[in-house]
Amino acid sequence: MNNIRFAICLSVACIISPLKAKEIASDIQLKPSELNITSELHPQSVCNAIVDFANEPLHNTQSVKLNENVSIELNQFLSETYFNGAKVKSNVICQKLYGSQYTGSEPEWALFIQNAIENFKRTGIESGRLVFPSDVDKVYSKNLDNKEYAFFGNYNGTKQIFKNIAILDKRHNTVFTISVSGADRAKHKINEEFQRLVNSFKLTDLDIDDREIN
Repeated sequence: MNNIRFAICLSVACIISPLKAKEIASDIQLKPSELNITSELHPQSVCNAIVDFANEPLHNTQSVKLNENVSIELNQFLSETYFNGAKVKSNVICQKLYGSQYTGSEPEWALFIQNAIENFKRTGIESGRLVFPSDVDKVYSKNLDNKEYAFFGNYNGTKQIFKNIAILDKRHNTVFTISVSGADRAKHKINEEFQRLVNSFKLTDLDIDDREIN
């Protein structure tokens, strides 16, 4: 299997196109009366995991044939909240691979990051900057293999933040990507929602791989 082609569908932007990729970075101005922040959570089954969304997410699915023997099934869940008039988007994708195995090798993760960068460039983000948090600042505290990273850039003159994590569940041959994004002025809300969303992630059949790291 061609690893470069394989890694294309490991990025968080892989199936955004049906939902209009540029909407990820949109910054809609709303009046205070239009804000729809809610305290009620919406647990959602995402492949073999559960994630608690702040609002009812939209669901999109897509099957991608990588070659004659290998295919990938993607399910995307996208919800929105608003903070200081800025749209904050929570985007979760599960990507189950058929006909081959995810390895979690460093070359595979390197291709993942490379293609994530290229996909974000295609959305029109300018002056992009990729940042990896230190071990102390990482949000995810469980044992599944993962890569946590953030993108910072400009879209139509507005500073944007994308907080991301990819979590690899080798036993189910599935990659989960969790992303929270929005305008820089909603940075506190983005960080807060990213931490809440990631902490809510749990496999439906808990085992040693998903326990807290001591």
